[in-house]
Amino acid sequence: MLSGPEVPVLACDLDETLLRVNTFPAFVRFALRQSLVERDVVAWTTLVSAVIKRKLLRGSHVAFKATVHGVGRRLALTAVAEWADGMVQSHLNADVHRLVRSWRGDTVLVTAAPSIYADLIGAQVGFTLVQASDHRAGEYVENVHARKADCLKQVLTGPLQCAITDDPRLDGPLLALAVEPLIVDEAGAVNPYVGPVRA
Repeated sequence: MLSGPEVPVLACDLDETLLRVNTFPAFVRFALRQSLVERDVVAWTTLVSAVIKRKLLRGSHVAFKATVHGVGRRLALTAVAEWADGMVQSHLNADVHRLVRSWRGDTVLVTAAPSIYADLIGAQVGFTLVQASDHRAGEYVENVHARKADCLKQVLTGPLQCAITDDPRLDGPLLALAVEPLIVDEAGAVNPYVGPVRA
């Protein structure tokens, strides 16, 4: 939970923002390897089948993400936590991390990544709250675009002071909420966002 209306809130995207990579394909590769390590044939065949459906048959991205999330739940939590730790150690954007760690208020990690590992990354970095893709009321809900901003609005008790992302097109609704919108450029530097904001 967030502290209250008097406490400034910073919202930060995960992929190519807090971390300088897209975590989802990396997690799929990890889950394939780890399911073999754990000798979980059901998890491995489920994931291979989902990859084939997605890549060759152009299946739904959300359905694919839900399957990956489900396979992730079958894996040893210690292994997933070790993977998440390795991602932070190897791919953390130092400028974004510095801003998050020095923020005098609440910080929210807002991401389309599955909560199975986003929650671990958020806890490791020290976010107040994590909002990620997850199962809600029996349906897999991807925390992306307008939904990301809507979920954040549900927990805000005052204005959103700052938002950081690498993608103003996808995260336009998030940037539109912020008093201080920031953008991470291709070199990983954090700058004020002065372009058009599409809510």
